[in-house]
Amino acid sequence: MNRFMASTFVAAACLVGAAPTSFAQARADGAPAQAAAKPPVSDDNHFVYADFEKADDNKKPISARGGEIGLFPYQSQGSREAEAKGPELVHIKRDDPNHLLKFDYALFAGADWTGVVLEIHGQPDVDGKMVSDDLSGYKTLSIDCYETGVTIVRVEIVSQGRGKENAIQAPQDTFKVREGLNTYKIPLKAFSQPEWVKDERVDPKEILRNLTSVKISVFCENHCEANKQGMMILDNIVFEK
Repeated sequence: MNRFMASTFVAAACLVGAAPTSFAQARADGAPAQAAAKPPVSDDNHFVYADFEKADDNKKPISARGGEIGLFPYQSQGSREAEAKGPELVHIKRDDPNHLLKFDYALFAGADWTGVVLEIHGQPDVDGKMVSDDLSGYKTLSIDCYETGVTIVRVEIVSQGRGKENAIQAPQDTFKVREGLNTYKIPLKAFSQPEWVKDERVDPKEILRNLTSVKISVFCENHCEANKQGMMILDNIVFEK
């Protein structure tokens, strides 16, 4: 067992042991963390993109409607490779039927940029191509997240195979994590490409009209000065009107 696997195993064990306390802290909306255990329901005002209650035949997590979920480490050329383990379905308490998605990661100092991306396809691919959803009528993306290791998480909205695949950088937004499991609500109008993208600008509204996946990333940029090691736990990724 290498140092990364050993340390993440210890962290996970501590997390389970501390769950009744750390996950009972106040959420962003003022409700206790246990409220996240109630499965979200798609209705006229909510579109459940991923609640992590399903797995494929290989026991790998899939989205609410069966879309593939992938985990992709990356780093600048010549840097030590980022490490990732997962994703897997977990419980925050042994007697809680609700599942959450978890992955462990390690990012290493010295890289100009490095990170790990979790990509969630909304639907199963068809003939090797991603299937799109029109979510342009929604206003907010809600995400339940517990994170150790980094302090800022990036979320991207992606339209692949709909004439947008050549965009150098998909529209994105970030949120600063707080201690414990919290709900983070991102206004969809806040998504935009970085300012350094000049020649390949895309309209975020058009991306949402043909959304194929959502990416959630832990990252370190601007020549990482320290190793970043931790875990991310996610639940209830929901578009809201």
